[in-house]
Amino acid sequence: QSLFDASAPAPPVGSADKLPVGERPNSEVLKRTEAGGYPKSTDASVGDPQGQLKAAEDKALRLEQLLEAATAREAVSSSERRVLRKQLDETEQLVSGLSQQLDSVQSEAAEQRRQCEALEKALEEATQPQDRGTEELQKRIAELEAELQSLRHLGVKAAPAPLEALSGA
Repeated sequence: QSLFDASAPAPPVGSADKLPVGERPNSEVLKRTEAGGYPKSTDASVGDPQGQLKAAEDKALRLEQLLEAATAREAVSSSERRVLRKQLDETEQLVSGLSQQLDSVQSEAAEQRRQCEALEKALEEATQPQDRGTEELQKRIAELEAELQSLRHLGVKAAPAPLEALSGA
C-alpha cells in the first residue's frame, strides 16, 4: 500500500515517459488502487537480502520515475502559466487601449454636445431681435391701415404721407 513497500513490483524502465499528464490512470493503476496498493512482500523476500536489495532498487527506480513524471508535469504547468500570463498581459493592454479610446470618444462627444448647445443658443438669440423687429413693423402697419380706413370713412382723400410721419418723428 505504500510507495516504500519493498515487495511492490517495479514499473518497467522508461515508463516515466509513458505516464500520462492530466489523463485517467490505466487499468493496472486502477486495479492496484482498488486492491489497496501494491501487494505485501512475500515471506521468501523478507529474509532474502538479495531480494530486499532488488526490491529497494526497484522501489528507488519507481520513485525516480514518479519524480520525473512530477517534474515533467510541473514544467508543463509552468509553461502553461507563462502562456496564460502573457495572454493576460496582452488582454490587459488591449483593455487599457480600448478604455483610452472610449474615454477619448466620450470627451469628444461631450465637447460636440457643448458646441451644439452653444450654437442653438446663439441661433435662438439671433432670431429673437428679428422676431421683435418684425412684430413692431407688423404693429405699425396695422396701425397705419386702421388710420387709413378711418380716414376713408370720413371721406378724406388719402394724401401721401411725408416720410417723417412714417419714420415716427
